[in-house]
Amino acid sequence: MGHRGRIAATGLMAALALPGAAAAKGGQPAPPPTAAPCAGIASSQPSRVFSGGGRVIDLGWSVSNCSAATETLTVTATPRVFRVVGTTVSWCYGTPFPGGTLTLKPGETKSLKTVAPPDDCMVPDRGLSVLYDATVAVPSGAPLAATTSAVTINTKA
Repeated sequence: MGHRGRIAATGLMAALALPGAAAAKGGQPAPPPTAAPCAGIASSQPSRVFSGGGRVIDLGWSVSNCSAATETLTVTATPRVFRVVGTTVSWCYGTPFPGGTLTLKPGETKSLKTVAPPDDCMVPDRGLSVLYDATVAVPSGAPLAATTSAVTINTKA
């Protein structure tokens, strides 16, 4: 097979390796449409490191509607903080906060961004790691999908 043939074959294999639906951000393919409520969520910034305190922590997600109907979806995020205060190491579970609401047509994907509010768990001495667990759901419904964003804050060099 010539050079052009190998390039074409490689491109064809790559195209066949992905399902018919476009791959969602984060590498997970979108599920096929369903009549039941269905959504996907992926973090647009799955891992970051900050140095110094006083940072605004912005979070973002890619939210997809895999239902055959238009859906209004809400995102809720909850911080889980691994912190070091003095010589004590502990986990602190923060207060859930709204990440936003989107109305999506069948098969549609949109980005959603928010800023994490201050939380009582975030009282670092030497640093902390925060896992923001985000869920997407229809209003007053059970979560349909979840993702996690990890943020490390180094407060002392």
